[in-house]
Amino acid sequence: MADNERIEAQNPEAGAEANETQEAIHDDQNPMEVLKATAEQLGVKDIHIFSEKELQSIIDQRVTQAIKTREERLRKQQEIEKMKEKGQYEQLLREERRAALEDLRAAHLQAKGLPADFAELVNLDDLLDHSLTEAKDKLLSKIDTIATKLNEIIEQKVTEKLKSMEQGTFTSPESQTPTLPKDPHEAIKQIFQQARR
Repeated sequence: MADNERIEAQNPEAGAEANETQEAIHDDQNPMEVLKATAEQLGVKDIHIFSEKELQSIIDQRVTQAIKTREERLRKQQEIEKMKEKGQYEQLLREERRAALEDLRAAHLQAKGLPADFAELVNLDDLLDHSLTEAKDKLLSKIDTIATKLNEIIEQKVTEKLKSMEQGTFTSPESQTPTLPKDPHEAIKQIFQQARR
């Protein structure tokens, strides 16, 4: 580097030629490496520049996936068409709707704190002919009604039980002690007399 500085000091044109030589050296390097070095100088970290082969591979993978997805959709559409012809499509929809409603019923029963056995109380057969949204709303309404009724029954039973327990624990008005007189001396006399009995 000291030689370059001497050359520039003696001959400024010679320094320019040295810079051109360094640029020419960079031109001889791998273009990918030059791009990476330039990106790092600009502050871009963790850069990955794809080669033409890598880009083609990515494109091929995406095209292959898109073709597979399209084929699956076409196959599914053909199956639906065949089922429609055989009259099985409606049955398939009903089965899918039943499965979705059963899952929803179990989840909502659990959310309401009701046992899974209560699922038998909610019949899904009459909901299968409705759209999924309508069936969902009706199902949730049925479960809410059951939960509300159950809570009312429990509250009523608890209240009745408390009333029956209260009847045996409190004394009747005849056995209560008479009220004390307002005069403190008389009240003290009465308390001592009751204590002697």
